[in-house]
Amino acid sequence: MHRPATFAGRQERDRELLRELFRLRSATEHLHDVPSVLATHPLYERERTALRRTQTEVLARFVYVTILSSDELTAFFADDAWLDQLWAMRDDEAGKFWGPTIDLHTIPAPPLHLDNP
Repeated sequence: MHRPATFAGRQERDRELLRELFRLRSATEHLHDVPSVLATHPLYERERTALRRTQTEVLARFVYVTILSSDELTAFFADDAWLDQLWAMRDDEAGKFWGPTIDLHTIPAPPLHLDNP
């Protein structure tokens, strides 16, 4: 979880959360019908998944707003050669460039609508 750790923290608990977000993204990418799958799972798992979906949206918004709010970052992220350099950096180096990360652990869980998991 090297790349997303640049934006969302570099501690082990951050990396575990990012791995979980990646697994959910992979399930969606592979065209699994997430609501149908979740309907067969216990309520606590649906609540956790709802939280992870919210955290994913918050992370994406944070990254886009940060990049698009800076002419310098916008130019860097538009350059594929520069992106290759960024992703080749160690976590601490990338972190110095990016700056503060977002703490996804502070995002509150959304209300769960049982008719729409």
